[in-house]
Amino acid sequence: MPLLSHPLDLMMLEAGKVTIASKCVNELPIRNICSEADVNSGMFNYYFSSKENFYFSLIESIYNELFAYVDAVFNLNDNAILQLKNCLDRMIEFTAIKDNLMLSIYYDILLLNKSLIAGISKIFTQKSMLIDLIENCRKEEYFTKNFRHWIIDMITSLKNLPRLLKKNV
Repeated sequence: MPLLSHPLDLMMLEAGKVTIASKCVNELPIRNICSEADVNSGMFNYYFSSKENFYFSLIESIYNELFAYVDAVFNLNDNAILQLKNCLDRMIEFTAIKDNLMLSIYYDILLLNKSLIAGISKIFTQKSMLIDLIENCRKEEYFTKNFRHWIIDMITSLKNLPRLLKKNV
């Protein structure tokens, strides 16, 4: 597991965010990231130990920004459907703001990058705010029970995307 919360690892993650905006995750050149962060490549191994750990930490950092962006306007006094709408609106806004960055991630998902898909699935499962909002909407009878299962499966089962895509190709 990567060692985090030291300025050097954060500098490498920020350099990774800049780099990923123009390349897909699998094409992230670790030497270039270390150079851009002005960090010795030995520090990369010390903090992340592998490219896969770095990728997961990078994606987790990006999605933590996304969830913080959503949380910034979250209002518990709104009804469930308005909370869900605001949450989805903020997620879309974040994607627009981080356009190239998010497009690179989506591109990697379409390329069936299994470690990326597993990481995103894990992050969304841990950050259950969206799932909780959907469940609250169902409880308030905005959705049918089947809709809840469909949307939760869609969000948390990104790891099944390769199987689903192969059937549709």
